Amino acid sequence: MLYPNFEGFLSLSTNHLEVGDHVKVRSQEKKELFMVPLIELSDGPATVDNVDLPSLDRIPRLNLTGEIVSKREMEGVGLSRRRNLFQCLHPSRLVPFDALSLMCINLS
Repeated sequence: MLYPNFEGFLSLSTNHLEVGDHVKVRSQEKKELFMVPLIELSDGPATVDNVDLPSLDRIPRLNLTGEIVSKREMEGVGLSRRRNLFQCLHPSRLVPFDALSLMCINLS
């Protein structure tokens, strides 16, 4: 998931803070902590008005604990999790952006 940070804390996504198991009270304090203003999108193709997005190579990658990691390290962790969760024995058969391949399901 890509969560870029823009000037003024503008974002492409924010938390919704729906009351439930993890949010007991939707207070103003919690809203200010978790909700950020969204960038206005144009009506046309998926472009962001007045914002130049950097190339993916220039964006630092952080793991779940906030440490900077390389693309290779992230891919290695992902393949390891895939192997553990779905007992995949052949990581070379992973088809990018294919959910069935990710779960080691081959329908052919």
